[in-house]
Amino acid sequence: LREAVLVSGAPESIHDLRVAIRKVRTAIRLFWLEFSQEARLLDVPLRDLFHTLGEVRSLDVAIAETCGFGENVRLEILERLAEMRRLEKQKALAVLSMAGVLDELSAMTTPVLLAPTQRVSRTRLHPIRVAHQQVMKSYRKVVKFWDPAEAHRLRRRVKRLRYAVEFYGQVYGDDAKGYAGNLTCVQDQLGRTIDL
Repeated sequence: LREAVLVSGAPESIHDLRVAIRKVRTAIRLFWLEFSQEARLLDVPLRDLFHTLGEVRSLDVAIAETCGFGENVRLEILERLAEMRRLEKQKALAVLSMAGVLDELSAMTTPVLLAPTQRVSRTRLHPIRVAHQQVMKSYRKVVKFWDPAEAHRLRRRVKRLRYAVEFYGQVYGDDAKGYAGNLTCVQDQLGRTIDL
């Protein structure tokens, strides 16, 4: 995915790389106790790379949204957004071109399987249960009072819960797939609202 971004810098490539980074970070945080110190230390640099790519992604979303504007307004805004994207893309490509966290991740001598062990699965703090509680906490706040920051937090937490369910997919089978599918719908709807 890094190569795809370096070659094309296309919005889809940037989005796909961000999703992959998010999944790795979610695994690190959900299964923290299972991971080596080497793996845990990747979380912060992965977060920084995620945010760097996010600057470009946000501009891609804004550019796509200009399609609904009138032609005169759209052209002026589009030119500004395109220039901002060009600068942010340059920064992102410079970071990706250097040796960094993705090289460390691929060079790990003992890759971590994204599958929980029984030690994690059988505790009171089961990752799915913890992720679900966090979703419900944000959900209750958003229902009480719509706050864009909390809505964004809710979406991130729904995504984390979805990934947790997917990590346990082999354990729970079709039930996990159905639940993950429903979470994807919620995530997408929140995403559309937040993007606007």
